[in-house]
Amino acid sequence: LQNDIFDIISQFNSSPIISKSIIIRITYECSNFVDSSCYLAITAKINELKKTHSVLVLFNTDQNCDTINYASRINFFMLNGIEFTERFNRYPTTDSMLEITHLPPDRYTFGDDLISILESNFNFNAEDLDALMIVLNELTCNTSIHSNSLNGGYIYCQKYPSKQKLSLIIADAGQGIKNSLNQKFNYENDTAIQECIKFGVTCGNGRGHGLYLISELIKDNQGSFCLISGNHHIFVNKDGEQIRSNSNWDGTIVKCDFNLNN
Repeated sequence: LQNDIFDIISQFNSSPIISKSIIIRITYECSNFVDSSCYLAITAKINELKKTHSVLVLFNTDQNCDTINYASRINFFMLNGIEFTERFNRYPTTDSMLEITHLPPDRYTFGDDLISILESNFNFNAEDLDALMIVLNELTCNTSIHSNSLNGGYIYCQKYPSKQKLSLIIADAGQGIKNSLNQKFNYENDTAIQECIKFGVTCGNGRGHGLYLISELIKDNQGSFCLISGNHHIFVNKDGEQIRSNSNWDGTIVKCDFNLNN
């Protein structure tokens, strides 16, 4: 279990799937920090595979440390069918965390838990909050509807007070940006990932607003935005955009880091 999301993606590409029965062995050394986007990507991939394959996930949960408890607390073990007995109390996290949550196909909105986090961390009036909810609902539709995923996707949100940062991650293992847009266009992958954050760019099944609006919001907020799909990703912050290559990811991963100081 690697810390870096791109290492995780590379691991999934290292072993071609040639059987209907799959064993996924996750090795982890206790107390190693793992970026939350890694947990989300693994969950999206495993549960997409479960729609067409028999999947057994092996993870040594006998280790006892805070990082193992954290993986359980964000529902990683539960969502991936890994047995683990929690020996800690779950306290309410209405202003700081939304556990990894399934967005099934045909889901158009996110839940009230995420709204509570936004309300408690941003000094928005009702109109501002409604506007942000519209943007995030667009992202939800990208994952649950436009991704053409059999399983849908997953959303996770975590506040990091020491860094004054709020991370929002949405991931699916569906058809990806290029295949979605190429129902209407004929893009190469690096072009598709750049075009998809422009206003009004859509395959025809949506309005083409979600990725554009969230990337522009992140720039104004002086946070950061990363979109991974296919064999490229685009990184956006106040200084502009950068497109880089990576191992192939069939679906789409969106990570938004909001600056709570702004």
